[in-house]
Amino acid sequence: MDLCDMWRFLHGQERGYSYYSAVHDTHSRLDMLQRIKMTEYRARGISDHAPLQMAVSVGPQPPGIEWHMHTWQLQNTKVVEGLEQATHRYFAENTGSVQSPIVLWEAYKATVRGEIIAGEVAEGQNREKRLATLETLETELITLEQRYGTHLTPDIKKQINQTREEYNVVTRDEARQ
Repeated sequence: MDLCDMWRFLHGQERGYSYYSAVHDTHSRLDMLQRIKMTEYRARGISDHAPLQMAVSVGPQPPGIEWHMHTWQLQNTKVVEGLEQATHRYFAENTGSVQSPIVLWEAYKATVRGEIIAGEVAEGQNREKRLATLETLETELITLEQRYGTHLTPDIKKQINQTREEYNVVTRDEARQ
C-alpha cells in the first residue's frame, strides 16, 4: 500500500498524539497516510481522538461563478423571516413608483440579493468570531495537554477538562449554525 507515518516523516522526533485515553491516561497515534505536504494535530474536543489537519495539493481553483442564492438558506427561519420583511417593506415603499412592473421586479430582486448578501456577510463575521474562539481554545488545549504530558498534576487536568468543555460548547454551537 506504500503508506507511511506522515507525522513522523514531517516532524521527526517531535512528540504529538492523535488519541488520549482518559481511562488509561495514555497517548497514542495511528496516522498512516500518503502524498501529504503538511500535518498538524489539532485539539481533542468532543472525541478522545485529535483531528489531524493536513494540506494536500489539489490543483488550480475553478473560475468564479455568478452569485446565486444558496437554497439551504431557505431552511433558516431567520433568513426566511428577513426575506419576508424585506419583501413587504420593498413593495410597500415602491409599488406605484415606476410604470413598468419589470423594472419594479428587477429592482426588487437586486434589493433582496443585497439583503441576502448582507446577511451572509454578517453570518460570515459571526462565524469567523466563533472559529477564532475555537482556535484560541484549541491552542490552549494543546498547550495544556503538552504540559500535562510532562507534569501530571490535578490542576492541569482540571484546566484541560474546563477548556475542553468550553471548546465542546462552542463546537456544538458551530455545528448548529
